[in-house]
Amino acid sequence: MLDLAYKDKFDHAFLISNDSDLAPAIHMVYKNFPKKHITTIVPPHYTHSNELIKASSEKAKITVEHIERCLFPQIIYDAGENITRPIQYTPKE
Repeated sequence: MLDLAYKDKFDHAFLISNDSDLAPAIHMVYKNFPKKHITTIVPPHYTHSNELIKASSEKAKITVEHIERCLFPQIIYDAGENITRPIQYTPKE
């Protein structure tokens, strides 16, 4: 993330993690690039790390509904072959 900030590859980064060890990197980005924004995002069933909340400009959460909307169909047809999504990924009705 810091390398990408130095290369000016983003204005707003989205960090999907709950690892508080990343807070110093976020602080370093803001120290050197105060106009950059970083949103920390956690997956379902996780809470935000307090260190990451304090370090980031925003926070967000991926919900189960987000994931369900992004699932592939039950069967995908590829070059004449049927590929079936694993049953454990089938959304609950």
